[in-house]
Amino acid sequence: MPSSIGTLALSVIIAASPTVRTPFTAAAIIQNEMQSTLGKAIALWRSGRNISFHMATDLREQGYDVAALAKAHRP
Repeated sequence: MPSSIGTLALSVIIAASPTVRTPFTAAAIIQNEMQSTLGKAIALWRSGRNISFHMATDLREQGYDVAALAKAHRP
């Protein structure tokens, strides 16, 4: 019984707290990472700079066409 009381208490705390977020799923973490790398690359291109080889490799591994992205986001 103690574990069910602890679970109940934790559920009440989570439900009552506006700052507690739901745990990320693996897909959400991967999606955030992809957006982060893509967002950084777009910001660099828009500022007139090139992305690093490592960043380009990461984007290719995530399925992006780096040349097309660069062409679309360079000034």
